[in-house]
Amino acid sequence: MSNMGINELDQGIWTDPNTGLIWARISIGQEWINGQCIGDAQEFNWDDANHACQSLRLAGFSDWRLPTREELETIKDGCYPEKVLFQPQGDSRVYWSSSVNDCNVDTAWYVHFGNDYSHPYYKYNDTFYVRAVR
Repeated sequence: MSNMGINELDQGIWTDPNTGLIWARISIGQEWINGQCIGDAQEFNWDDANHACQSLRLAGFSDWRLPTREELETIKDGCYPEKVLFQPQGDSRVYWSSSVNDCNVDTAWYVHFGNDYSHPYYKYNDTFYVRAVR
């Protein structure tokens, strides 16, 4: 559980009461400034997505990581309170997970927010959004 208590939303994080996971309210590329989500989410290849999570400093925490496929699926649309997690603009709302595909280690799973879809994709062929967890 977070030690941020009632102020955690103001600090840019949210603790999922069902899993105990602490999520960044913003996607990587966005900034949390004065209690607001500022800027646009960026897309990354899989390696850069992992590095971006590890480099994130938010709400005094520095131990962020890329979530697993299963963890990401717990926060698909409708699985968290309204206006808690900020989403990128536009239709493309695909997020990398840290889960490597057992059948092909050159691929990792992504989760598409909005259409309830996940699929393995080549780690270096395309870029997707990133949400950090701890």
